[in-house]
Amino acid sequence: MAQKRREEVSSLFPEIKNIDMKLEKTGSKIFAAISAGGSDMNAKLEELKKENLMLQAEKGDILASHGFPRDYTHVKYECNLCSDTGYVGIDMCSCMKKALNEDSFLSSGLGRLAQTQDFTNFAFSRFTKTPKAGKQASEYDIMLTNYNSCLAYADSFGNESGSLLFIGGTGLGKTHLSGAIGKAVIKKGYHTVYESAPNILLAFERERFGKSQDIDTGKYFTCDLLIIDDLGTEFANRVALSDIYNIINSRLVDGRPMIISTNLNYVQLEKQYEPRMISRLFGEFKVLLFEGVDYRRAKV
Repeated sequence: MAQKRREEVSSLFPEIKNIDMKLEKTGSKIFAAISAGGSDMNAKLEELKKENLMLQAEKGDILASHGFPRDYTHVKYECNLCSDTGYVGIDMCSCMKKALNEDSFLSSGLGRLAQTQDFTNFAFSRFTKTPKAGKQASEYDIMLTNYNSCLAYADSFGNESGSLLFIGGTGLGKTHLSGAIGKAVIKKGYHTVYESAPNILLAFERERFGKSQDIDTGKYFTCDLLIIDDLGTEFANRVALSDIYNIINSRLVDGRPMIISTNLNYVQLEKQYEPRMISRLFGEFKVLLFEGVDYRRAKV
């Protein structure tokens, strides 16, 4: 952009072109003065400095007289900390971290969910504080425990973190808390993928039959954290069940964390999936049970 502006004003104002040519020679003059050395070297350098400043001032005056900003041809950085290099010394600049986070949100699948749902706006008010008959803990107590478990998981997340299984009906906050974890983990720099079980299987189907060249199912195996929403809503044929099991088993073997949410209870899951799948889910995952009334129905 700065180069284009320099070319623009040079073509409009020949005097500025002459000034730029003189300014371009400053570097070689400084090098010659240093190479020559001598007792008057510092005086020569000071003279070149004054000459350079005078030329820049003259150029600014010409630009201003024609209605242009005095710094019209100066390089303008979006980030003054790193001059748009992305690094301050050997450390990654905050602007680069922000850009990477934004790119990660876009590629993660969290999308709008990351913009609206996090740990700060989880609604506890919808859960009753009085235990139901036959139960020792109230909905509120159960959900507070789940919330704290999720918050601790996000805060301490690393490659050695375990996996979580969220079980409960619709509208109880499973998607909200899994999204909140995903958002926090992305901010820590981990590659996170969020997708529903049906969409994951659709991706495998398209890849299998060559329906799209842009499908990347490898990310489900290699990302730092995979969040699978709505397990149990996918079309349960032999191929689909094999694909889901392959993802879960491969990630467990490789020690890669997952968060899986489902509306099905244990009995329903046992009917839909093979024993080896149930063994993985309830033997390798920390299970969080979500209780309460669907907030969507409560609004009606």
